Amino acid sequence: MSRPTPAEKFRIALDLHEAGLRMHEQTLRRRYPEASDEQIRDVLFAWLTRQSAARGLTVRELRQPS
Repeated sequence: MSRPTPAEKFRIALDLHEAGLRMHEQTLRRRYPEASDEQIRDVLFAWLTRQSAARGLTVRELRQPS
């Protein structure tokens, strides 16, 4: 088996990050079944911001064009 390239490793890291976010989102949906999609997104973003800040990173929300 060949070793993954740096690009493949990066893709794997991004896929794992996405999977972790989806798992945390499902945890929030179970914990707050009455919450709307927007409320879940806001709580997830706040959690991600706190986690990133604890590691000295900055998170910026991407605004969807109106």
